[in-house]
Amino acid sequence: MALKRVAASSLSDICKHSLELAQTVVDAGAIAHLAQMILNPDAKLKVSTYDCSSTILRDAVKIKLLKLKKLKLLLVIFYVV
Repeated sequence: MALKRVAASSLSDICKHSLELAQTVVDAGAIAHLAQMILNPDAKLKVSTYDCSSTILRDAVKIKLLKLKKLKLLLVIFYVV
């Protein structure tokens, strides 16, 4: 569990550095993994997952990194809890 928390937190930190890095994280398929991690009952993992997802959503409009399907998946992440 700790590894997943660190991974989500690291992805969040990477996305915060630049728009290009956020685009790279999304292109690598991170959204699908974040969607799976939010279903985990671990509260700390959920916080890290929400943090990363919110960072991606914040920059989504600026860099057009999300297609409609990916945007819907991210919104589902926030709706689950």
